[in-house]
Amino acid sequence: MARKNNDVSELKARLSEILTEVEELGSDEVSIVRDTLDEYSRKLSDKANEIKEDVQDKAMDMKKQTDEYVGEHPWHLAAYSVAIGILMGLLLTKSTSKK
Repeated sequence: MARKNNDVSELKARLSEILTEVEELGSDEVSIVRDTLDEYSRKLSDKANEIKEDVQDKAMDMKKQTDEYVGEHPWHLAAYSVAIGILMGLLLTKSTSKK
């Protein structure tokens, strides 16, 4: 997500640079290019907002599913946590004993 936001920001910055360069042309050409760039900028912002909303919706769905699972199976979560803790403890013990 961060990468997409960065890409969108870079694209907007580039569009602004192009607009500045085009302003050096005649006023009729500038007007046409400005309108085109404004349209693309709006479309880009709309698409970025759609992506943001989709990601937020998916994150909320995942949170809801996780909350439901934990609520329905608290002992499973406790058992998994203990198993992971034991496994990490064994791995860390073995790695430090080799040194």
